[in-house]
Amino acid sequence: MVGTSNGRQTFLDAKDTIVNTPFDGQIKCLNWNIQNPSPQRAIKQINWIERSNFDVIILTEFKCSRAGLYIIDRLKSKGYVVKYPELDKDYGVLLAVSKDNAMDSKINKELLSNRISSIVYKAANEKLLLLGVYAPIWNTDKQRAFLEFFAKSIEDICSNEKYDKIIILGDMNMLEPNHTSKYQFLEEWRAFYKTLDKHVFVDAFRLIYPNKEEYSWFTNGRDHQIDQRIDHCFVSKNLTDCIKDCSYIHEVRLEKLSDHSAMCLEIKKD
Repeated sequence: MVGTSNGRQTFLDAKDTIVNTPFDGQIKCLNWNIQNPSPQRAIKQINWIERSNFDVIILTEFKCSRAGLYIIDRLKSKGYVVKYPELDKDYGVLLAVSKDNAMDSKINKELLSNRISSIVYKAANEKLLLLGVYAPIWNTDKQRAFLEFFAKSIEDICSNEKYDKIIILGDMNMLEPNHTSKYQFLEEWRAFYKTLDKHVFVDAFRLIYPNKEEYSWFTNGRDHQIDQRIDHCFVSKNLTDCIKDCSYIHEVRLEKLSDHSAMCLEIKKD
């Protein structure tokens, strides 16, 4: 960082551009687990994010570390409204949207508030509720409490008819019903998928690629590589006709910017 420009922070390796994206029928969303980066890796991550020009940014496994604070400052310098966990004791969700499109959602997140972030994206005459989720993986009562809280929150959101459309993105650590897992603890999270399906949310990736075998997280086991699709994007059913694409971006994982591939959701309104 080298100073300020018109009240904004400036950075040595950042182009002097401001995000200003009034809704023109298109929204480009990023969903990415950034693996609690070092400061050096955070710089590479934010450079890639800026080059990709996203309207909505969801970063999971985020922490208010030195690297996390750098990411926050960098996004704010570009004109994003940024919501992030205040505490640095646990991982959480960073959610950023262009300033002109942001509204407070006032969603109750009293349980594990660092694991759920929300904001309203104003799109023409519509309000899109955005939920960023980083589901915990502990196989404990705390895990079950989170699942129950999330299910209740989704039920409340869907029943009050306050929002026109809803998008849920994040590292949800959950599996599709037909996905075979090498990790037993992930089996518990199939209920997460069923909760969203029950409330008529649609898996945006499966909507576009119903039969494609795809993964977002890769690690090496003792004698084999373990692949899982645990990063997801779900949309309310009334958004399905607007989904232009929903796909994984593997280059960021192959370049070792994270152990997760990024996910991009593109919405185009006719």
